[in-house]
Amino acid sequence: MIFLLVLMVLAAGAASIISGWSLTTGGLVIGFLVLTIILVATSRKRADRRFFRTVGAATLGASLVTVLYPIVAFALNEPLVAVDINNRCDQPFVVDNLGLDVSPGGTQTVQVPAVQVSVLIEEAKISIETGLGYRRTFDTGQPYTVDIDGQRLTPGREETIDLGSSDHHVVDVTCP
Repeated sequence: MIFLLVLMVLAAGAASIISGWSLTTGGLVIGFLVLTIILVATSRKRADRRFFRTVGAATLGASLVTVLYPIVAFALNEPLVAVDINNRCDQPFVVDNLGLDVSPGGTQTVQVPAVQVSVLIEEAKISIETGLGYRRTFDTGQPYTVDIDGQRLTPGREETIDLGSSDHHVVDVTCP
């Protein structure tokens, strides 16, 4: 049982790094896995073991899928799409956390997983959330107008973008 616990904690750690989960999310997944494994292991000693074993097995299965999907997708080279970021401003567009530094009038191409994301633009911040619930907010230093594939994102309204709908996307960043 100890071997299984250690293996699952390592897998959850790898999944959190690959998926970019926050420390809290990674900790919750690891805690959930440990609790589920303990529940299954101790169900042998309980009078109502069938119930606990069934519930434990079901939650363990869900946990394994949650933890192993990012690892398998990474190992199998989950499809990536190209995103061209065009800076239509007269100053650099820099988002350090994303490694973006697009010179005025320039373009930078990044490769990202072909997943569905939600984007929210507020004042000088851009928030991006993946389907797994991972949300990251980036400070842009000033407000921007953002068009993705020709469609303008409305500030203050979260919009869903399916990056898997095409193998190439264009993001135009414009200064107000």
